[in-house]
Amino acid sequence: MTTVNCDDPLARCEMGNLFRVNSPSGGLLMEGVVNGEATGILPSGERMILPNTLTGTTNSLDVILNGTTYPVCSRLQEFTYSRP
Repeated sequence: MTTVNCDDPLARCEMGNLFRVNSPSGGLLMEGVVNGEATGILPSGERMILPNTLTGTTNSLDVILNGTTYPVCSRLQEFTYSRP
C-alpha cells in the first residue's frame, strides 16, 4: 500500500489512517500496519495517510520499528470513532 502526504492539498485526513514519525537522527525505520495493510517506511517529520475506509479500519494496529513488529491494538473495532 502507498501512503499519501497529508500536506498535499488534495489529501484529507478523513481519507485514511494518519501516521507521523519524528526521528531526529533519521536512524529509525518505521512502518504502520492497519488490518494487514502496511504503509511502507514512513518519512520522518511528515504526516502521511494510509488510504483506508472506516470499515477497513478494523482488527489490528501494529508498528514495525527497524524490522521488528510491535502490536499496538488487537481489535480496533472496539473503539468508537467516526473516521478512519
